[in-house]
Amino acid sequence: MSRHSRRFGLFEGLDSLDELAEAGRDYVDLRKDAFKLRLIEDFAVLCNRLFSLLLLIIVAGAALFFFALGLHWWLGQWLHSQGAASLVIGAFFLILLVALYVFRERLFLNGLIATFSALFFKAAKEEDEDEE
Repeated sequence: MSRHSRRFGLFEGLDSLDELAEAGRDYVDLRKDAFKLRLIEDFAVLCNRLFSLLLLIIVAGAALFFFALGLHWWLGQWLHSQGAASLVIGAFFLILLVALYVFRERLFLNGLIATFSALFFKAAKEEDEDEE
């Protein structure tokens, strides 16, 4: 045995290497389990946000429908023509649709990217802080 191997105990009990390997396997298994749990949590949060967004769209759509119906009735009375009121309401929704299409990246895409990146990277950041 060399001087360094005795000094650092490199050959002391080969069973300690087996223990080290077992601890390494346990660590890898724990990391896999932690990853699976984080994935499940992130998926649950994602489903919750998508369900909330769908619910918000449905409620907003119903409110917009009744608002448009009331505005149609009021404009029909004011213009003395239900057809003209329908054209005005249709033109308003067409302009709204064009505006949403033009600003779709700024309104939707950038917001979704920010939301999802914050969701997934927040979990990774918290995991890194837990390790320290």
